[in-house]
Amino acid sequence: MAITRLGGANAITGTIPQGNIANASLGAVTALPTGLGGKVLQVKQTVKTDTFSRSANSFADITGMSVSITPASSSNKVYVICDLRLGCSATSGAGMIKLLRDSTNIYVGTDTGSNRIACAWGTNDFSAIDTNHPAVICCLDSPATTSSTTYKLQMSNQRPGSQETIYLNRDSGYSDDQQLPALCSSITVMEISA
Repeated sequence: MAITRLGGANAITGTIPQGNIANASLGAVTALPTGLGGKVLQVKQTVKTDTFSRSANSFADITGMSVSITPASSSNKVYVICDLRLGCSATSGAGMIKLLRDSTNIYVGTDTGSNRIACAWGTNDFSAIDTNHPAVICCLDSPATTSSTTYKLQMSNQRPGSQETIYLNRDSGYSDDQQLPALCSSITVMEISA
């Protein structure tokens, strides 16, 4: 059907043939049609290829393990996926990982003391020092904002008073002569339409 002007400056009706619509002409669109909930609108990722270590029994930001996203709607959700490789300097060590939205803890347990609030950890028994253990976090978050939002990871040594060191992307015996692999970790966020 051709476009028809019915009268008045803005009274237009009709359908533009699909072949005549270019992506560049859709710049004024500010919202998706209703009924499109659950679609991925954008994806952001940070990959950390170097290593990080933590000996203290307190949480600190893991350098280079953060990613920012600006949701299109405050009703949309953000799906966070973290893929980590943990090592330790002792076979009885354990490392804790915490996920934050800006400065707010999210996706953490609440059944124990605040010094042990976490969403992932390596293990309480690294069976061998020269090994790495995977830790995966999957969280569907509701940031309720259209402002830029940063998701980041923190790490802590789980054992108070110990001399152990927790590592990301390596183990205690990491060196070229041992032919151990160089590892990487990532944090990925996806905006999901409401």
